[in-house]
Amino acid sequence: MKNRIKKSAIISLLLLVYLLSCKKEYSCENCVAKTISPDTSLNDYTIFTDVVVDGTRYFNISGRDGCGAGSGAYGNTTTHAYYANVSGKAYSGNGTFDNSLYFYKGMQSIDSSLPLKPQTVAYFAPGSYAYKQINSITDGVVFTWTDNQGKEWRTDSGNANQAGSVFAINKEDFSLLNGDIHGIYIKATFSCTVYDDAGNFKKITNGRFCLLFWV
Repeated sequence: MKNRIKKSAIISLLLLVYLLSCKKEYSCENCVAKTISPDTSLNDYTIFTDVVVDGTRYFNISGRDGCGAGSGAYGNTTTHAYYANVSGKAYSGNGTFDNSLYFYKGMQSIDSSLPLKPQTVAYFAPGSYAYKQINSITDGVVFTWTDNQGKEWRTDSGNANQAGSVFAINKEDFSLLNGDIHGIYIKATFSCTVYDDAGNFKKITNGRFCLLFWV
């Protein structure tokens, strides 16, 4: 009788250890699944930049972890250039945000005899665009990358060679105010090479962003 009780107690203990070990393994699997899926919190209007620079990924989301977004335009009555960025998490003493991507698109030729907003909507239309000098009179795109030393790298610096580079706007959405467009969201994918003034370069791959331009 005593042997039966002892055997039953041993079996119960082994079963309990087995069940606890299974529960622990299942719980850990859930934890891993949550930490490797950062993109699940993005929606159609989340402002972000996501790039791999020389093999290191930088994923900056506006309003999270100290990152912020900005945009603007400059030009005159006949041409406009637009720019936007999501700043990195760290602020350098030289007045720059580290690991930050800036995007420029210009120049937009404006027909003053027509309403401006429809022209701007067409200017950001989905499609492929070439890399250009930022002050070029033709439409094109420029990226600048500020590294963790506060140093700026640009697609239009050095020899500006962009052989094999690509840029495409994949989607255009709108922010409406009383039924009128006052903001344009663009989603893009890209790869490029950025240079410093001495001709050194960095490769940007797997690039994507969602940025907002006010019109």
